[in-house]
Amino acid sequence: MLSRIFTALLTGAAVGLAMLGIEELANLATAQPGLAPSEIAQLLPCYLGWPAIMALCAVSVRDNGGRVLAVTAAVWAFVIGAVAALLLRERGLPAPAVVGFLAAGLVAVGATVVLLRLVKSARTRWALAVWALVFMPAWRAVNLNAFGPPGEPAALRADALIMGISLLLAGLAAGLAPRLNRSLWALAASALPALLAIGGRVLLSPTPPVPAAASDQPDLVLVVIDTLRADHLGSYGYSRPTSPALDELAARGLRYTDATSAAPWTLPSFASLLTGLIPAHHGAGVNPGQHTTQAPL
Repeated sequence: MLSRIFTALLTGAAVGLAMLGIEELANLATAQPGLAPSEIAQLLPCYLGWPAIMALCAVSVRDNGGRVLAVTAAVWAFVIGAVAALLLRERGLPAPAVVGFLAAGLVAVGATVVLLRLVKSARTRWALAVWALVFMPAWRAVNLNAFGPPGEPAALRADALIMGISLLLAGLAAGLAPRLNRSLWALAASALPALLAIGGRVLLSPTPPVPAAASDQPDLVLVVIDTLRADHLGSYGYSRPTSPALDELAARGLRYTDATSAAPWTLPSFASLLTGLIPAHHGAGVNPGQHTTQAPL
């Protein structure tokens, strides 16, 4: 029994690693910024841990394809339920949010049970598992990070390409089912997307710029704080001592009382600060409904 639990946990962690690698590959393919090492360190326990926990509902499944299918179904059912719970909470309904979050776990277990009862063939299990494992993370990464509304032509073309790739890999997995049912093959395959993403980032990383020559001009330090309300700073009349260092700086310098942001969110606002251009001219963060909701400069 302990060996089955260990195998299930290992399968869940492998599925999580594959999802993270597929998301990074999708970001790489759409020229989106990659995860920094610190971000990977923060995300990795979640990507490995939650799928591993979800895999415990498949502890009695003997074949790798069934376990991967069960974990993938459980993870996505749980994610959808958790997102629904979050939306309920944002609308001021904490009790339904908690119920929704707990129900997500039950839905995840139920989804795996139903799938495993309906799908008996090892080849079909692997095909469905790989399709879901590839399509869902890639679709999420591309549609949330790289494109505008999902109905736009560019987004639909990207979704069709993702669907085609995921179906192709699903067919390949069905053909390799006997080999993939060996744990070593399955684990090696799970690490492949992450390795490809790392290799792609290394090969496509830009050459570091040559440091500029020393100048007689004074250094400039730009202090920026994202999503900070001016009326919660002491120098702007707030009663609590929230910003003693900034208050001292304001007392010794020039404090503006009438300033307007160039845009209502971070990316285009910061780009305007650093370029002196309005968003319509520098283009960062501008989404015309076709491409790049997070476009860089």
